[in-house]
Amino acid sequence: MFVGVVKITLFIYASDSLKEKRRVLRSIKERFRNKFNYPLIEVDNKELWQKSTLGSSAVSDNDKYLISLFQEIEEFFFKFPEVEVIEKEREIFSF
Repeated sequence: MFVGVVKITLFIYASDSLKEKRRVLRSIKERFRNKFNYPLIEVDNKELWQKSTLGSSAVSDNDKYLISLFQEIEEFFFKFPEVEVIEKEREIFSF
């Protein structure tokens, strides 16, 4: 069994308040859930209004599937003009 974790840090151009940041993130999370059917949560930088770190995880019996999935997830964030990916991390653990 393999467990994977992906973490993406975003700079949010369109944000000038925490309220605006939440609006942008809500839209991204909804589209993420519709496309991948995995949870996406804000795991860091919650108090900053132009930066956010989002994370998701998945479980599979195939590590190649997780590598492919995480690559697709990372590419997903480049489709949003209102954000810039400034850091990305992924880890896969074997049990």
